[in-house]
Amino acid sequence: MVGIVGCSGNTSMYGWPSEAFVIDGATYGVNDEPTASPDVMEYNVTYFTSPTLAPGVHTLVVTNLNGTSPTSLWLDRFWYISSGPAIVNGAPSTGADATSSASSNAIGPTPPLSSISSSMPLSSASESASAGSVGSTSDHRFNTTAIVGGTVGAAVGLLLLATLGIYHLLKHKFTRAQQVPKGDGM
Repeated sequence: MVGIVGCSGNTSMYGWPSEAFVIDGATYGVNDEPTASPDVMEYNVTYFTSPTLAPGVHTLVVTNLNGTSPTSLWLDRFWYISSGPAIVNGAPSTGADATSSASSNAIGPTPPLSSISSSMPLSSASESASAGSVGSTSDHRFNTTAIVGGTVGAAVGLLLLATLGIYHLLKHKFTRAQQVPKGDGM
């Protein structure tokens, strides 16, 4: 089984998306969202749940059929449940399920007939689990770069301020020394 969960509603702002769900070339469903609220955003809405599929690699294509403006299709995650024993870290287990997350930050309307295609073997839960850690590693590296850059920038800024302060202090001291009259010898 495979399923798709997303956000729905607030049709006055994001439009009325209509999606087709195709697995291995066969259409398994079309979602028109006729009951979506025009004012309220709803979360964790199940767009699609497939029937039980034969073990193996399957291709899922999600197509946004509505090309009107604005139309936003908010997908939160894809999930699947293996119908047979899964091999996780070299040992067979049963009832394995894995979750994959995706987010779409579309600025404009989704073009008509745009598709998201996903192909994954239903017997490999460890691969999708490791895919999540790849994204967090790159985010961590990005944060480390920002921290190091900010620290170096702050150090250079403090050095410039200290240099400017010393320059101002010395200039003020020499200017004052030149203004003090020397004794006449009287």
